[in-house]
Amino acid sequence: SCIILLILGIQFCNAGGGNLTSEIQLHWNITNNNTLIEFSLQCQVDSWCGIGFGSSMTNTDMIIMIVDGGKVTISDKWSIGEETPSNDTAKGGQENILEVKNWNYGNNFISANFTRKLHTDDTTYDKILQFNQTYDLIWAFSNNGGFNFHNKNFGHNKFWVNNAAVINPGGSGGFSSGPYKDHGLYMTIMWLGLIQVGIIAIRYFKWSMISQFVHFVAGITVGVITVYSLSYIYKKHGEEFGAELDKEQRYHSRLGFTIGGLVLAQVAMGILLKLKLVFGGEFAGMKIFRAVHKVLGYAICVPAFVNIRYGWHMYDDVNSTNHLPVIYTFYAIVGSVYFILEVYHRFSNKIKTLKFRLWQNSYKRAHSKKPGISQNLLDSENPSHIEVLE
Repeated sequence: SCIILLILGIQFCNAGGGNLTSEIQLHWNITNNNTLIEFSLQCQVDSWCGIGFGSSMTNTDMIIMIVDGGKVTISDKWSIGEETPSNDTAKGGQENILEVKNWNYGNNFISANFTRKLHTDDTTYDKILQFNQTYDLIWAFSNNGGFNFHNKNFGHNKFWVNNAAVINPGGSGGFSSGPYKDHGLYMTIMWLGLIQVGIIAIRYFKWSMISQFVHFVAGITVGVITVYSLSYIYKKHGEEFGAELDKEQRYHSRLGFTIGGLVLAQVAMGILLKLKLVFGGEFAGMKIFRAVHKVLGYAICVPAFVNIRYGWHMYDDVNSTNHLPVIYTFYAIVGSVYFILEVYHRFSNKIKTLKFRLWQNSYKRAHSKKPGISQNLLDSENPSHIEVLE
Protein backbone atom coordinates (compact mmCIF):
# COMPACT_ATOMS: atom_id res chain seq x y z
CA SER A 1 0.00 0.00 0.00
CA CYS A 2 2.94 2.31 0.62
CA ILE A 3 3.98 2.09 -3.07
CA ILE A 4 0.46 2.94 -4.22
CA LEU A 5 0.31 5.95 -1.91
CA LEU A 6 3.65 7.21 -3.20
CA ILE A 7 2.40 6.94 -6.78
CA LEU A 8 -0.59 9.05 -5.79
CA GLY A 9 1.76 11.69 -4.39
CA ILE A 10 1.34 10.92 -0.69
CA GLN A 11 4.57 11.22 1.22
CA PHE A 12 3.77 8.86 4.09
CA CYS A 13 3.13 5.18 4.65
CA ASN A 14 1.09 3.19 7.17
CA ALA A 15 -1.77 5.58 6.42
CA GLY A 16 -5.45 5.14 7.13
CA GLY A 17 -8.20 5.76 4.61
CA GLY A 18 -9.49 4.46 1.31
CA ASN A 19 -12.11 5.21 -1.35
CA LEU A 20 -15.04 7.32 -0.22
CA THR A 21 -16.54 6.80 -3.66
CA SER A 22 -15.23 6.01 -7.13
CA GLU A 23 -14.41 9.71 -7.55
CA ILE A 24 -12.83 10.47 -4.15
CA GLN A 25 -9.94 8.85 -2.31
CA LEU A 26 -9.02 10.04 1.17
CA HIS A 27 -6.02 8.96 3.24
CA TRP A 28 -4.51 10.30 6.45
CA ASN A 29 -1.50 9.94 8.68
CA ILE A 30 -1.49 10.94 12.36
CA THR A 31 1.86 12.23 13.61
CA ASN A 32 3.57 14.35 16.26
CA ASN A 33 2.41 12.28 19.24
CA ASN A 34 -1.15 12.11 17.92
CA THR A 35 -1.58 15.89 17.68
CA LEU A 36 -1.35 16.45 13.90
CA ILE A 37 -3.18 14.78 11.02
CA GLU A 38 -2.02 15.00 7.41
CA PHE A 39 -4.66 14.29 4.79
CA SER A 40 -4.20 13.31 1.18
CA LEU A 41 -7.28 13.99 -0.93
CA GLN A 42 -7.51 12.86 -4.58
CA CYS A 43 -10.60 13.53 -6.68
CA GLN A 44 -11.51 12.54 -10.23
CA VAL A 45 -13.16 15.92 -10.86
CA ASP A 46 -12.28 19.20 -12.56
CA SER A 47 -13.90 21.74 -10.19
CA TRP A 48 -13.86 20.95 -6.49
CA CYS A 49 -14.31 18.26 -3.85
CA GLY A 50 -14.43 18.32 -0.09
CA ILE A 51 -15.07 16.57 3.20
CA GLY A 52 -16.94 17.53 6.35
CA PHE A 53 -16.82 16.25 9.91
CA GLY A 54 -20.51 15.67 10.63
CA SER A 55 -23.64 13.82 9.54
CA SER A 56 -25.17 16.67 7.52
CA MET A 57 -24.44 20.21 6.35
CA THR A 58 -25.86 21.71 9.53
CA ASN A 59 -23.14 23.27 11.72
CA THR A 60 -20.38 21.23 10.13
CA ASP A 61 -16.64 21.80 9.85
CA MET A 62 -15.61 21.37 6.20
CA ILE A 63 -12.40 21.25 4.20
CA ILE A 64 -12.78 22.13 0.51
CA MET A 65 -10.24 21.53 -2.27
CA ILE A 66 -10.92 23.69 -5.30
CA VAL A 67 -9.24 24.62 -8.57
CA ASP A 68 -8.75 28.38 -8.52
CA GLY A 69 -6.79 30.29 -11.14
CA GLY A 70 -4.93 27.24 -12.40
CA LYS A 71 -3.85 26.07 -8.95
CA VAL A 72 -5.34 23.96 -6.17
CA THR A 73 -6.33 25.65 -2.92
CA ILE A 74 -7.51 24.15 0.37
CA SER A 75 -9.97 26.10 2.54
CA ASP A 76 -11.14 25.65 6.12
CA LYS A 77 -14.90 26.30 5.97
CA TRP A 78 -18.03 26.15 8.11
CA SER A 79 -21.52 25.18 6.93
CA ILE A 80 -24.65 26.33 8.76
CA GLY A 81 -27.04 24.38 6.53
CA GLU A 82 -27.79 23.44 2.96
CA GLU A 83 -26.11 26.45 1.41
CA THR A 84 -22.61 27.44 0.28
CA PRO A 85 -20.18 27.06 3.21
CA SER A 86 -18.24 30.13 4.34
CA ASN A 87 -14.58 30.45 5.27
CA ASP A 88 -14.01 30.21 9.02
CA THR A 89 -12.26 33.57 8.93
CA ALA A 90 -15.38 35.22 7.47
CA LYS A 91 -17.28 34.20 10.60
CA GLY A 92 -14.59 35.29 13.05
CA GLY A 93 -12.89 31.91 13.23
CA GLN A 94 -9.40 30.81 12.21
CA GLU A 95 -7.87 29.26 9.11
CA ASN A 96 -6.40 26.07 10.53
CA ILE A 97 -5.04 24.38 7.41
CA LEU A 98 -1.40 24.49 8.47
CA GLU A 99 0.32 23.31 5.31
CA VAL A 100 -0.65 22.45 1.72
CA LYS A 101 1.80 20.55 -0.47
CA ASN A 102 2.07 18.23 -3.47
CA TRP A 103 -1.02 19.69 -5.07
CA ASN A 104 -1.78 18.58 -8.60
CA TYR A 105 -4.34 19.51 -11.23
CA GLY A 106 -5.01 18.21 -14.73
CA ASN A 107 -6.88 15.69 -16.85
CA ASN A 108 -10.02 15.81 -14.71
CA PHE A 109 -8.02 15.13 -11.56
CA ILE A 110 -7.13 17.27 -8.53
CA SER A 111 -5.17 16.29 -5.44
CA ALA A 112 -3.27 17.77 -2.52
CA ASN A 113 -1.80 16.96 0.88
CA PHE A 114 -2.72 19.21 3.80
CA THR A 115 -2.24 19.23 7.57
CA ARG A 116 -4.27 20.41 10.55
CA LYS A 117 -4.22 19.86 14.29
CA LEU A 118 -6.53 17.29 15.80
CA HIS A 119 -7.41 19.84 18.48
CA THR A 120 -7.29 23.31 16.96
CA ASP A 121 -7.62 26.58 18.83
CA ASP A 122 -10.86 27.33 16.96
CA THR A 123 -13.36 25.42 19.08
CA THR A 124 -16.33 27.20 17.46
CA TYR A 125 -15.78 26.53 13.75
CA ASP A 126 -13.50 23.47 13.82
CA LYS A 127 -14.38 19.92 14.76
CA ILE A 128 -12.21 18.86 17.68
CA LEU A 129 -10.85 15.41 16.85
CA GLN A 130 -9.52 12.87 19.31
CA PHE A 131 -7.17 10.03 18.50
CA ASN A 132 -8.80 6.61 18.17
CA GLN A 133 -12.33 8.07 18.10
CA THR A 134 -14.87 7.61 15.28
CA TYR A 135 -16.76 10.49 13.67
CA ASP A 136 -19.33 11.00 10.93
CA LEU A 137 -17.80 12.11 7.65
CA ILE A 138 -19.58 13.65 4.66
CA TRP A 139 -18.19 14.30 1.20
CA ALA A 140 -19.21 16.06 -2.00
CA PHE A 141 -17.81 17.07 -5.39
CA SER A 142 -18.74 18.93 -8.55
CA ASN A 143 -17.69 19.06 -12.19
CA ASN A 144 -19.67 22.20 -13.00
CA GLY A 145 -16.79 24.66 -12.87
CA GLY A 146 -16.03 26.86 -9.86
CA PHE A 147 -17.41 26.31 -6.37
CA ASN A 148 -20.92 25.45 -7.54
CA PHE A 149 -23.73 23.23 -6.25
CA HIS A 150 -22.83 19.54 -6.07
CA ASN A 151 -26.31 18.29 -7.07
CA LYS A 152 -26.53 14.62 -6.02
CA ASN A 153 -22.76 14.12 -5.88
CA PHE A 154 -22.49 13.74 -2.12
CA GLY A 155 -22.62 11.09 0.56
CA HIS A 156 -21.55 10.00 4.02
CA ASN A 157 -19.20 7.62 5.76
CA LYS A 158 -17.37 7.07 9.05
CA PHE A 159 -13.97 8.45 9.98
CA TRP A 160 -11.83 6.62 12.54
CA VAL A 161 -8.92 8.75 13.78
CA ASN A 162 -6.33 6.00 13.56
CA ASN A 163 -3.67 5.11 11.00
CA ALA A 164 -5.03 1.57 10.87
CA ALA A 165 -8.47 2.74 9.78
CA VAL A 166 -9.90 1.54 6.48
CA ILE A 167 -12.73 3.33 4.69
CA ASN A 168 -15.44 1.30 3.03
CA PRO A 169 -16.99 3.09 0.04
CA GLY A 170 -20.19 4.92 0.97
CA GLY A 171 -23.28 5.37 -1.17
CA SER A 172 -23.68 8.58 -3.09
CA GLY A 173 -26.76 10.76 -3.08
CA GLY A 174 -27.47 11.08 0.62
CA PHE A 175 -26.19 12.23 3.96
CA SER A 176 -26.72 10.26 7.14
CA SER A 177 -30.40 11.07 7.17
CA GLY A 178 -31.48 8.71 9.95
CA PRO A 179 -33.39 11.37 11.95
CA TYR A 180 -35.39 12.42 8.89
CA LYS A 181 -36.21 8.84 7.96
CA ASP A 182 -37.26 8.05 11.53
CA HIS A 183 -39.41 11.19 11.56
CA GLY A 184 -41.05 10.11 8.31
CA LEU A 185 -41.74 6.61 9.61
CA TYR A 186 -43.23 7.93 12.86
CA MET A 187 -45.53 10.35 11.06
CA THR A 188 -46.59 7.76 8.48
CA ILE A 189 -47.46 5.17 11.14
CA MET A 190 -49.23 7.73 13.31
CA TRP A 191 -51.31 9.47 10.62
CA LEU A 192 -51.90 6.69 8.11
CA GLY A 193 -52.35 4.06 10.79
CA LEU A 194 -53.04 4.77 14.43
CA ILE A 195 -55.15 7.92 14.19
CA GLN A 196 -57.29 6.30 11.49
CA VAL A 197 -58.01 3.41 13.86
CA GLY A 198 -59.09 5.94 16.48
CA ILE A 199 -61.38 7.80 14.07
CA ILE A 200 -62.92 4.60 12.70
CA ALA A 201 -63.56 3.32 16.22
CA ILE A 202 -65.45 6.42 17.36
CA ARG A 203 -67.42 6.94 14.14
CA TYR A 204 -68.46 3.47 13.10
CA PHE A 205 -68.34 1.51 16.36
CA LYS A 206 -69.51 4.08 18.90
CA TRP A 207 -72.04 1.55 20.24
CA SER A 208 -69.07 -0.38 21.66
CA MET A 209 -67.74 0.65 25.07
CA ILE A 210 -64.16 0.05 23.95
CA SER A 211 -64.46 2.53 21.06
CA GLN A 212 -64.13 5.50 23.44
CA PHE A 213 -60.98 4.01 24.94
CA VAL A 214 -59.41 3.22 21.53
CA HIS A 215 -60.18 6.72 20.24
CA PHE A 216 -58.77 8.42 23.34
CA VAL A 217 -55.55 6.38 23.48
CA ALA A 218 -54.95 6.73 19.72
CA GLY A 219 -55.46 10.49 19.83
CA ILE A 220 -53.16 11.02 22.81
CA THR A 221 -50.45 8.78 21.34
CA VAL A 222 -50.51 10.47 17.93
CA GLY A 223 -50.46 13.91 19.53
CA VAL A 224 -47.52 13.18 21.81
CA ILE A 225 -45.39 11.46 19.15
CA THR A 226 -46.15 14.13 16.53
CA VAL A 227 -45.12 17.00 18.80
CA TYR A 228 -42.07 15.08 20.07
CA SER A 229 -40.86 14.21 16.57
CA LEU A 230 -41.34 17.77 15.31
CA SER A 231 -39.48 19.15 18.33
CA TYR A 232 -36.63 16.68 17.91
CA ILE A 233 -36.12 17.53 14.24
CA TYR A 234 -36.21 21.25 14.98
CA LYS A 235 -33.77 20.87 17.87
CA LYS A 236 -31.30 18.90 15.75
CA HIS A 237 -31.67 20.84 12.49
CA GLY A 238 -33.35 24.10 13.50
CA GLU A 239 -30.70 26.18 11.77
CA GLU A 240 -31.97 24.88 8.43
CA PHE A 241 -35.43 26.41 8.93
CA GLY A 242 -34.60 29.70 7.29
CA ALA A 243 -34.55 31.53 4.01
CA GLU A 244 -32.17 28.95 2.51
CA LEU A 245 -34.91 26.31 2.40
CA ASP A 246 -36.31 25.60 -1.03
CA LYS A 247 -40.03 25.96 -1.79
CA GLU A 248 -41.00 22.38 -0.97
CA GLN A 249 -38.99 22.38 2.26
CA ARG A 250 -40.65 25.61 3.39
CA TYR A 251 -44.11 24.20 2.68
CA HIS A 252 -43.28 20.98 4.51
CA SER A 253 -41.84 22.65 7.61
CA ARG A 254 -44.58 25.28 7.93
CA LEU A 255 -47.33 22.74 7.37
CA GLY A 256 -45.69 20.46 9.92
CA PHE A 257 -45.64 23.15 12.59
CA THR A 258 -49.26 24.05 11.79
CA ILE A 259 -50.28 20.42 12.21
CA GLY A 260 -48.36 20.30 15.49
CA GLY A 261 -50.31 23.28 16.84
CA LEU A 262 -53.65 21.83 15.75
CA VAL A 263 -52.74 18.49 17.32
CA LEU A 264 -52.11 20.17 20.66
CA ALA A 265 -55.54 21.83 20.43
CA GLN A 266 -57.18 18.50 19.53
CA VAL A 267 -55.54 16.69 22.43
CA ALA A 268 -56.63 19.41 24.86
CA MET A 269 -60.23 19.29 23.60
CA GLY A 270 -60.23 15.49 23.68
CA ILE A 271 -59.07 15.41 27.30
CA LEU A 272 -61.70 17.98 28.30
CA LEU A 273 -64.48 16.03 26.58
CA LYS A 274 -63.28 12.82 28.21
CA LEU A 275 -63.39 14.46 31.64
CA LYS A 276 -66.93 15.63 30.90
CA LEU A 277 -67.88 12.07 29.93
CA VAL A 278 -66.42 10.63 33.13
CA PHE A 279 -67.64 13.23 35.63
CA GLY A 280 -70.74 14.43 33.81
CA GLY A 281 -72.05 17.97 33.66
CA GLU A 282 -72.25 20.52 30.88
CA PHE A 283 -70.62 23.86 30.23
CA ALA A 284 -71.38 26.81 27.99
CA GLY A 285 -70.79 26.12 24.32
CA MET A 286 -70.47 22.37 24.83
CA LYS A 287 -72.17 21.51 21.54
CA ILE A 288 -69.97 23.92 19.58
CA PHE A 289 -66.90 22.62 21.39
CA ARG A 290 -67.76 19.02 20.49
CA ALA A 291 -68.52 19.97 16.87
CA VAL A 292 -65.17 21.76 16.49
CA HIS A 293 -63.34 18.73 17.88
CA LYS A 294 -65.16 16.44 15.46
CA VAL A 295 -64.64 18.57 12.34
CA LEU A 296 -61.01 19.34 13.16
CA GLY A 297 -60.35 15.66 13.75
CA TYR A 298 -61.32 14.87 10.17
CA ALA A 299 -59.85 18.03 8.63
CA ILE A 300 -56.40 17.72 10.20
CA CYS A 301 -55.84 14.42 8.40
CA VAL A 302 -55.82 16.19 5.02
CA PRO A 303 -52.71 18.38 5.62
CA ALA A 304 -51.11 15.44 7.43
CA PHE A 305 -51.51 13.24 4.34
CA VAL A 306 -50.17 16.04 2.12
CA ASN A 307 -47.17 16.57 4.39
CA ILE A 308 -46.34 12.86 4.49
CA ARG A 309 -46.15 12.96 0.71
CA TYR A 310 -43.98 16.12 0.79
CA GLY A 311 -41.61 14.56 3.31
CA TRP A 312 -41.05 11.27 1.50
CA HIS A 313 -40.69 13.04 -1.84
CA MET A 314 -37.85 15.17 -0.44
CA TYR A 315 -36.24 12.16 1.24
CA ASP A 316 -36.41 10.11 -1.96
CA ASP A 317 -34.99 12.98 -4.01
CA VAL A 318 -31.93 13.24 -1.75
CA ASN A 319 -31.33 9.56 -1.06
CA SER A 320 -32.24 8.04 -4.45
CA THR A 321 -34.98 5.90 -2.91
CA ASN A 322 -38.62 5.48 -3.91
CA HIS A 323 -41.07 5.37 -1.00
CA LEU A 324 -43.94 7.20 -2.69
CA PRO A 325 -45.56 4.13 -4.34
CA VAL A 326 -45.89 2.57 -0.88
CA ILE A 327 -47.36 5.79 0.52
CA TYR A 328 -49.87 6.03 -2.34
CA THR A 329 -50.85 2.40 -1.74
CA PHE A 330 -51.62 3.18 1.90
CA TYR A 331 -53.62 6.24 0.82
CA ALA A 332 -55.72 3.93 -1.37
CA ILE A 333 -56.17 1.39 1.42
CA VAL A 334 -57.26 4.01 3.95
CA GLY A 335 -59.63 5.60 1.42
CA SER A 336 -61.15 2.22 0.52
CA VAL A 337 -61.73 1.29 4.16
CA TYR A 338 -63.49 4.60 4.81
CA PHE A 339 -65.60 4.24 1.66
CA ILE A 340 -66.79 0.75 2.59
CA LEU A 341 -67.53 1.66 6.20
CA GLU A 342 -69.28 4.90 5.24
CA VAL A 343 -71.51 3.17 2.68
CA TYR A 344 -72.43 0.52 5.23
CA HIS A 345 -72.97 3.15 7.92
CA ARG A 346 -75.25 5.31 5.80
CA PHE A 347 -77.17 2.74 3.80
CA SER A 348 -77.27 -0.50 5.82
CA ASN A 349 -80.69 0.25 7.38
CA LYS A 350 -82.09 1.46 4.07
CA ILE A 351 -80.84 -1.68 2.36
CA LYS A 352 -82.44 -3.83 5.05
CA THR A 353 -85.73 -1.96 4.65
CA LEU A 354 -85.61 -2.30 0.86
CA LYS A 355 -84.90 -6.03 1.12
CA PHE A 356 -87.83 -6.41 3.52
CA ARG A 357 -90.21 -4.55 1.22
CA LEU A 358 -89.18 -6.69 -1.73
CA TRP A 359 -89.71 -9.78 0.38
CA GLN A 360 -93.00 -8.36 1.66
CA ASN A 361 -94.38 -7.81 -1.84
CA SER A 362 -93.30 -11.26 -2.91
CA TYR A 363 -94.83 -12.81 0.19
CA LYS A 364 -98.09 -10.95 -0.36
CA ARG A 365 -98.41 -12.28 -3.87
CA ALA A 366 -97.71 -15.82 -2.74
CA HIS A 367 -99.68 -15.94 0.52
CA SER A 368 -102.33 -13.21 0.49
CA LYS A 369 -105.11 -15.75 -0.20
CA LYS A 370 -103.96 -18.23 2.43
CA PRO A 371 -105.94 -18.34 5.69
CA GLY A 372 -104.23 -17.46 8.96
CA ILE A 373 -101.96 -14.72 7.57
CA SER A 374 -102.68 -11.31 9.04
CA GLN A 375 -102.93 -8.55 6.46
CA ASN A 376 -101.75 -6.09 9.14
CA LEU A 377 -98.59 -8.16 9.51
CA LEU A 378 -98.05 -8.22 5.77
CA ASP A 379 -98.52 -4.45 5.59
CA SER A 380 -96.05 -3.77 8.40
CA GLU A 381 -93.06 -1.53 7.73
CA ASN A 382 -90.97 -3.20 10.44
CA PRO A 383 -88.31 -5.56 9.04
CA SER A 384 -88.14 -7.35 12.40
CA HIS A 385 -91.47 -9.03 11.52
CA ILE A 386 -89.61 -11.20 9.06
CA GLU A 387 -88.81 -13.56 11.91
CA VAL A 388 -92.51 -13.71 12.89
CA LEU A 389 -93.58 -14.50 9.34
CA GLU A 390 -90.90 -17.12 8.99
